[in-house]
Amino acid sequence: VLAQEQTQIPDNNGKSAVTKDTAEDLTITQTPEYIYVSVRTWPDDRIVCIKALGKDSRLYPKKMKLVELEGYGMVSFMRCCDELKVYLPRKIAGMAIPVLKIKK
Repeated sequence: VLAQEQTQIPDNNGKSAVTKDTAEDLTITQTPEYIYVSVRTWPDDRIVCIKALGKDSRLYPKKMKLVELEGYGMVSFMRCCDELKVYLPRKIAGMAIPVLKIKK
């Protein structure tokens, strides 16, 4: 696992606790050729924002060639300084969670 991002939702006592999966909750892994991002739930607005992969990221500051949704194909993306935004199609029947494959 290269990185993980989780949403912290405060509990009734004011302490941080992860209480449910959101589209911001994801796991990032990599191979020599690809970066994989597993998103824990399909985002309602169909946009996945990955802060760990912005242009200024230490994880991968180089140019990204393309982004694919596994089981679907290429999807649009925009990379700015602080995040990578990936634009998904409508939820696909039989696809429980989006898995993104990013060509280095």
